[in-house]
Amino acid sequence: LGRYRLRTALSVLGVVLGVAAVIAMMSVSEGAAREALAQVDALGLDNIVAQTTGGLNARGTMKRSLTAADAERGLGLVPTATLAAPVVSRYVRIGRGGEASPHQVLAAPPDFQRILRLTAQRGRLLSETDDGARVCVLGARLAQQLFGYRDPLGETIEIAGDHYRVVGVLREQGGDPQAGAPATRSSRGGVEAGEAGTSMAWHNVNRAAFVPLPSLTGKTMAVAPNQPVEEIWIQVADAERSVDLGDVLRRVLTHT
Repeated sequence: LGRYRLRTALSVLGVVLGVAAVIAMMSVSEGAAREALAQVDALGLDNIVAQTTGGLNARGTMKRSLTAADAERGLGLVPTATLAAPVVSRYVRIGRGGEASPHQVLAAPPDFQRILRLTAQRGRLLSETDDGARVCVLGARLAQQLFGYRDPLGETIEIAGDHYRVVGVLREQGGDPQAGAPATRSSRGGVEAGEAGTSMAWHNVNRAAFVPLPSLTGKTMAVAPNQPVEEIWIQVADAERSVDLGDVLRRVLTHT
């Protein structure tokens, strides 16, 4: 070894770098796994999601679209269902002071927040008394982007050209992928019900605004129960049967 100091040093350095690379890769993998588990835990495995897919079915006819009334139908016909909510998801310009940029807005009844297990860091969540009111709850990252470290409660922002009063800011959810959130089971037929995961897997609640359904669509569910929606979320008491219950929801939505 004394005669080949340079070769020995390079060999030792190669071993050290190789071990360091393996340790770094394991750390990254463990970090990614922890983040994924945090996202799954944030949503829960007891949620079933049906999505409108559009297009043609196997018979060559248009697939059935989801309506707001499908949430109540699923709640009544899916065994162990405890909560249900129709959801309209749109990307619109959100901002204040004349500056706005595209963000996701999720319009849904208050039960949608309960299904996602959301909690308020400041202010409150949407409630039944907000039906049709121009009020909103902001994800933590969106609130920070719009207001910095100022308190946004009571402030007014623009969502799709309309003015909304901020009544709450959500507690930040685990993991914050830039696009799209929770783990779920989904159902299809014009409708899609399968499995997803949280930025919550396709909604990033940290960067979204929540508003009452009628304030965005202009129609209450009582007046327009058949208004189109993009998703139906169902929470069930028996999470171990969520795959089977997703199939039940699919049949409910495709045969009614």
